[in-house]
Amino acid sequence: MQVMQQSMMMAGDTTLQKLFTPEQYEVVGKVVKENLMADIAMLGKLKPAAITQQLTLILCMKHLGGFNPQEQLDTYFQQQALQSGKKVGGLETPQSQLDMLFKGQTLQRQANLLYCLVSDIDKAMEQTKRLNNAYKTQNLDEMLKLMEERDGNSCDPQPGEMEALLDNRNKAWIEKMPALMKDTPTLFVVGAGHLPGTNGVLNLLKQQGYTVEPMK
Repeated sequence: MQVMQQSMMMAGDTTLQKLFTPEQYEVVGKVVKENLMADIAMLGKLKPAAITQQLTLILCMKHLGGFNPQEQLDTYFQQQALQSGKKVGGLETPQSQLDMLFKGQTLQRQANLLYCLVSDIDKAMEQTKRLNNAYKTQNLDEMLKLMEERDGNSCDPQPGEMEALLDNRNKAWIEKMPALMKDTPTLFVVGAGHLPGTNGVLNLLKQQGYTVEPMK
């Protein structure tokens, strides 16, 4: 927890207010107040990505029926495995995930993405609902289509961002999976965005010669 808290804080004299125009800062502050019940001035040293993460959780709780951040699939399966006395591990270290979340983009880019979210919450939640529905119906084509939607502005992924978030990690995981699966039957739980596409986990497994079938 201490390492996480350190990763979420900005160093030096950088503050949230310095990353936004006065107008943007006011918009972000209003949304933060309404949803996180906090004055943005009190969060001045928190990285924008950390606020985006917390804000997204709250918005999903408000807009997605039945969403509970404490009862997600990965948590559920971890608990089931531990209760059954089975080994639980990870394809990544906690530090690598923290670096990706809070150090993978410049602070200014993080601020821009936070402003994108607060500027059109309805659109963000609608996309989330559509992705959630596509995942539940195992519609990989629809999932990929949603992930590839672009608005033609600065809110779109910049070159290299999606590769860092998805593709590169997928390829690193695939290198580790065979040895784990050979050792014992293994359940891998990954985020929905890692499944579809040429560089998705499912296709990369097929390229390795594995038979991949959906479960109903």
